[in-house]
Amino acid sequence: MSEIKLYNEAKVSEGRRQKDLYERLKEDIERGRQMYAERVPGSVRDSTNYFYDELVRILAGGDAGALGPM
Repeated sequence: MSEIKLYNEAKVSEGRRQKDLYERLKEDIERGRQMYAERVPGSVRDSTNYFYDELVRILAGGDAGALGPM
């Protein structure tokens, strides 16, 4: 998430304002989700949704509504 935010600062800022972060960054977010699925054991992924938590914390600045429809 940090890299997505770093390389897409303008999209992140605008997406937070317009509440459509996911749509603006969908390709990068889904690539990150794939890497997460490949690197994190299923038992960890099944116990909690760290990916989503970090998506909200880092990209959306703590506002899940800023992601828009997923």
